[in-house]
Amino acid sequence: MEILNVENLSFRYGGLQKKTLYNINMKVNEGELVVLCGHSGSGKTTLLRLLKKETAPYGELEGNIYCDGKNQTELTGKESMRFSGYVMQNPETQIITDSVRYELAFALENTGLDKDTVNRKTAEISNIFGISDWIDKKTYHLSGGQKQLLNLASVMETEPKILLLDEPGAYLDPQSRIRFFDNVRRLNRESGVTVIIAEHHTEGLLEIADKMGIMESGRLSDFGEVRRVLERCDTESVIRGFPAFVRIWKGIGSTGECPLSVTEARSVMMSEIKKTEVGADKVRKSGKTLLKAEKICFRYEKNSNDILSDLSLELCEGEIFCLLGGNASGKSTLLKVLSNIKKPYAGNVRFMSEKVGKFGNALYKNGITLLPQNPLHAFICEKVADDFAQVCSSMGYDKEYSKQLTEEMCRETETEDFLDKNPNDLSGGEIQKCAICKALLTKPKVLLLDEPEKGIDAFSKQRLSGLLKRISEKGTAVLAVTHDLEFASETADRCGILFGGRLEGVDETDRFFLSGRLFTTETVKISRGIVDGAVRAEQVIEAVKKNGFEK
Repeated sequence: MEILNVENLSFRYGGLQKKTLYNINMKVNEGELVVLCGHSGSGKTTLLRLLKKETAPYGELEGNIYCDGKNQTELTGKESMRFSGYVMQNPETQIITDSVRYELAFALENTGLDKDTVNRKTAEISNIFGISDWIDKKTYHLSGGQKQLLNLASVMETEPKILLLDEPGAYLDPQSRIRFFDNVRRLNRESGVTVIIAEHHTEGLLEIADKMGIMESGRLSDFGEVRRVLERCDTESVIRGFPAFVRIWKGIGSTGECPLSVTEARSVMMSEIKKTEVGADKVRKSGKTLLKAEKICFRYEKNSNDILSDLSLELCEGEIFCLLGGNASGKSTLLKVLSNIKKPYAGNVRFMSEKVGKFGNALYKNGITLLPQNPLHAFICEKVADDFAQVCSSMGYDKEYSKQLTEEMCRETETEDFLDKNPNDLSGGEIQKCAICKALLTKPKVLLLDEPEKGIDAFSKQRLSGLLKRISEKGTAVLAVTHDLEFASETADRCGILFGGRLEGVDETDRFFLSGRLFTTETVKISRGIVDGAVRAEQVIEAVKKNGFEK
């Protein structure tokens, strides 16, 4: 039974000449799980926002959206609330109260339910989503991933017919992402809720989805059964965003159906590919130590547990270090300690042999720049260009050099088109690029990045990886917190896991991932025992092309 019908939908934001969406046509049946893929800025978020009456952006809309056969414009407020629930791209945007328990109760109380019913539903949803252990926490103490789970739980309490999710995996570590999508699948299969997910990171999603759509430059270029859409796609930059098993299948020219999981991909490879191995990539030698943390201990409150415990870390000139770990493991806290925003109660942080406290609040002027997890926190002006000018001024650059440097960094980060826009009007991927550009304008000796790859498409992620490598080759040390194992495998010289307040398993990147069984890249899982030593999809494709097929 058809639950959603989008007919000839086009949209132009107020004040803009160019349309964001062009002639979108999409039919979704009740109980289906639909995945939308596409570049940053391709229109995924705009489309999702238009599907819920209350979140529709201001602008000029053409076409129609039918919800359960009724034109969306005719829905009452109560009907709209019951029809769709929307989980936004930025988890902080949606949280209203300062307590997890109150946040879960808020939506239910506003529907007029009695206290006992509210408490029962809160307990039920907390158990389903694994929130019980932190039900009494303050919302401002939650990690980005925990906030995203809380938002999903809050929306699902109202029992919508359609659940709209805008890049829900962006703030989640690999295991939390799997659990999150498992919960979504349970909701979809057991309660019958229809789900539409816009997501760059589709591992674990494709095998549970019923339909898939590809957004390109505001158009829905393909829409249909998942396997068929994957097989038809021939746009290189879009293919780059598919999981490793799809890219390998396409790259080696395999026959048969496109795999939708690691298991299916291994079956294809074992039957078609000669066993071989690849050598590890060369590792660049690092220079002198720029940043050193020695036996750091930190906690937020006197009587709370340590977030960081006896932690030590060295970051060298020209090195890229990727810091991995679960949600709420302390990764963002560590960056704040390293940049002197938070003070450890034990241990020292030294920058170029001097304690970071010596530099005070102007540490960034001397060489350490931190890009926060929420890129909007890096902006204070109404135009991106004004923010860039402000940071150049604070660094003491003259007018001519400021212009030259800004133009150079905008080219590097592909942000020239966003200069006259308000940061709040940009997509998640666009604001992330602008925040990286602003950080680079400080010309840091040490660049601390908190999930710089989230919200951006795979093609832009590859460009970001190349940019960080070019920066490091000029001597800058980069420490990047990330949940994206593939990004880390392509970018880092060394990787480590933050666990129990300490850094564990620090090693050169290829050895780090090859030694992991579950906490490793999709390529390692697919190719282990078939193309040994491969960490990235491109290594498997190259090896197969060189050594040929089994037959």
